[in-house]
Amino acid sequence: RLVQEGRITAEEAEELLKKLEESQNRGKRLLLLKVIENGNNIVNISIPLSLAKWGLKFANTYAEKYGEKIDFSPEELEELISNPDFKGKIVDINVPEENTQVIVEIA
Repeated sequence: RLVQEGRITAEEAEELLKKLEESQNRGKRLLLLKVIENGNNIVNISIPLSLAKWGLKFANTYAEKYGEKIDFSPEELEELISNPDFKGKIVDINVPEENTQVIVEIA
């Protein structure tokens, strides 16, 4: 309809459709964030993979609190996001003295 009304060109419409399709395909994948304390899930969040960079930043902040750093770059994360076949854990932090575990995974 936008093309018919002359608001956008056919090429622009095609590009918009491609981006919409890409975002819908990515939206089906989730980033799961779990914090387990004393065997109980105290945090269990599922967010669209498009927010994965935020999840990595959150996990790094939490890990640094305990003197650890996640050896995982935004470029590596972008590579995993781009691979539609990848599913699995990207972060698994255990803090035995506090009986706490942080898990970040792509599902």
